Amino acid sequence: MTQPQNSPEPSATPEHRWLLLGVAVVLGVASLVFAAVVIVLPDDPAAGQRRTLAASTAFETAPAAPGAAGGPPAGDGPALRVAIAPVVSPETSLGLYHGLVDYLAERTGRRGVMIQRHSYSEINSIARHGSCDLAFVCTYAYVQGNRDFGLQLLAVPQVRGRTTYQSFVIVRKEQKADSILDMKGTRLASTDILSNTGWLYPEYVLHKNGHDIHEFFSEIIFTRGHDRAIRAIASGVADCAAIDSVVYEQVTAEDPSLAEALRVIGRSPEFGMPPFTVPPGTDAALRDRLRDVLLGMHENANGRAVLSRIGVDRFLRANDADYAAVREMIATVEAAK
Repeated sequence: MTQPQNSPEPSATPEHRWLLLGVAVVLGVASLVFAAVVIVLPDDPAAGQRRTLAASTAFETAPAAPGAAGGPPAGDGPALRVAIAPVVSPETSLGLYHGLVDYLAERTGRRGVMIQRHSYSEINSIARHGSCDLAFVCTYAYVQGNRDFGLQLLAVPQVRGRTTYQSFVIVRKEQKADSILDMKGTRLASTDILSNTGWLYPEYVLHKNGHDIHEFFSEIIFTRGHDRAIRAIASGVADCAAIDSVVYEQVTAEDPSLAEALRVIGRSPEFGMPPFTVPPGTDAALRDRLRDVLLGMHENANGRAVLSRIGVDRFLRANDADYAAVREMIATVEAAK
């Protein structure tokens, strides 16, 4: 696929393909210091109109001091490896979910390790190979993982009384558009190609209206986080984005200037919330213990504090039937390829 004339031309020579843009994020955790670096690189070198706006280097973190979340101290036993998909940017995920990892580790008597990677597919790969004990994944990634290698539902978050969410198509307020169909030839920001709200839903809508998403937009920018996609629109880096509604509502509540700068021009039907999952072959006792801990967090003062931090009311048992609509969209777009 050729690069459109209005797409930015690569400014770096091949030996400078990995351009450092970020600053080191240093966090002391149980005397561990690590750094996360923001980089820019093509998402698919063969597809000229795609690029990645930002991504984090892969890293794992150690738990906080034993007992920090109020549960029994984590012992010297095996690690509890919790993989977190970049639904929001890695730096935001770190702040949000580290406390949850600590809490789960302490309640299971293990050492907590939080795992982050560049993309949803990498998190699915970790789960496929049994390299984590628990994985928070996107709805689309769950359906694909369940189909391809038996990824199992464990629990879903309830947010503001709901266990469903939507895809919001957003533009800058001054943009002359009433739907995604008015955005032909513009730049799309999407968090990940395995994102239900950020990729699958807009791909499905365009397909149903006779368009190929790869040809419809002049450029596709993968931001590695819905929060980054929102800011990409506000700053003019891209022209429209499809966003997780929960993330959009949270980000715009925290920064009202974004709500003033942006406009929602499309809303999807309701989809099952991104779930917590376990890889196939997970030890049954550990799986059941993790489910019990998640489902009981709202009954514990320290658990409620962690839930409040991540914007969740409570966790509930997951129901695979809630993902039927996503399966139908996948089947439709895959049949057209």
